[in-house]
Amino acid sequence: MRGFFLLFFIGNCAFAQTNDSSSTFIQDERINALIKKKITLNKDVPTIDCYVIQLFCGSRESAKNLKAQFIEKFEKTNTFITHETCFKLQVGKYKTKIEAEKELMKIRKKFNGAFILKTKINPAKIN
Repeated sequence: MRGFFLLFFIGNCAFAQTNDSSSTFIQDERINALIKKKITLNKDVPTIDCYVIQLFCGSRESAKNLKAQFIEKFEKTNTFITHETCFKLQVGKYKTKIEAEKELMKIRKKFNGAFILKTKINPAKIN
C-alpha cells in the first residue's frame, strides 16, 4: 500500500511541473564594469610566446609528489604547478622551441610522458 502512495505521489509531482522555459537573468552592472576593467588591464600587460614542458595533469597531491621526484633528478630546472581544470606540473620557461626540445630529450629519459606546450607569459618572469 505504501508503494502505491509513493508511486502516486511521484507521478503527480512529475505532471505538476510546468514547461515554462523562459527565465530572466538579472546581472549587476558592476560585474560588467569589472569585466571591462580586467580586459583593459590585461591589454596593458606585455606577453611573449614561451615554451614549457608539462609533466603531469591531475590532482594537487599527485602533482606535488611528482614535483618532489622531479626536483631530486633535475635540481636546477625551474618547476611550477598551475591550475586550470586540473593541477599541471610544468617545468622550465624557454624562449625558443629548440631550447625546450633539448631539455625535453633529457627529461623524457626519466619522465617519458613529458611534452612541450607553447604559452604566453610576462617577459619579466623568464629566468
